Amino acid sequence: MSDNEGADWNDNEARALRGLAEGGGSPAPEVKPRIIGRMRVLGLLASRPRGLWAWAPWAAAAVFAVIGFLAGRVLPSAPSAEERGGTKYVLLLTGGASATPEENAARRHEYGAWLGDLQERGVSADGAELVGARHEFPEGRPNEPVVGYFVVAARDESEAVAIARANPHLRHGGGVVLAAIR
Repeated sequence: MSDNEGADWNDNEARALRGLAEGGGSPAPEVKPRIIGRMRVLGLLASRPRGLWAWAPWAAAAVFAVIGFLAGRVLPSAPSAEERGGTKYVLLLTGGASATPEENAARRHEYGAWLGDLQERGVSADGAELVGARHEFPEGRPNEPVVGYFVVAARDESEAVAIARANPHLRHGGGVVLAAIR
C-alpha cells in the first residue's frame, strides 16, 4: 500500500490493514466496517445486487428450464425405425483373428468410426464389444463365439444387408450374423 493510498485511513485502520497484509488475521471489529466501505469505494470489493436484480439470474434460469421442459414435451421426437416403416436389426460379430492389444485398440477405433458414419447418415445405430467369460449352451457346440454386436435401424432388409456387409469386422477375419428384432 503506497503512502497516499493510506492518507484517508486513521492510524488504527492503517495498522489493521498492514496486519492483514502481513497475515495477521482479522482487523478489530470497530475498524472492519470502515475498511470494507473504503475497499468498496476503491473498487476492490463489489457490492451485492439488491432487490429484484439479486433474483434476476435465478428467475432467468427458471424460465429457461421451463421452456426447455415444455419444448421437450411438445416438439416431436425423431421417428423410430418402426415409425418410418423400418425395422431394427442386430448384427452379431463372431470370431475374428487374434490380435495384439494395440491392434484391438485400432479395431475399436475403426468400428467406432464406422458406427459414427452410420449415425451421421441418419441411421439409428449402437453397439458394444462383449468382454469377460463366455457361457454357451449347450456346451461344446462348434459355433464361433460372439465377440460384439451392433443394433441398427434400417428401412428394409436390403439396407440392413448393405450395412452388415460394410462392417469392418469382416475385414479382420470375423463373421457377422444379421437378424431382425421384433
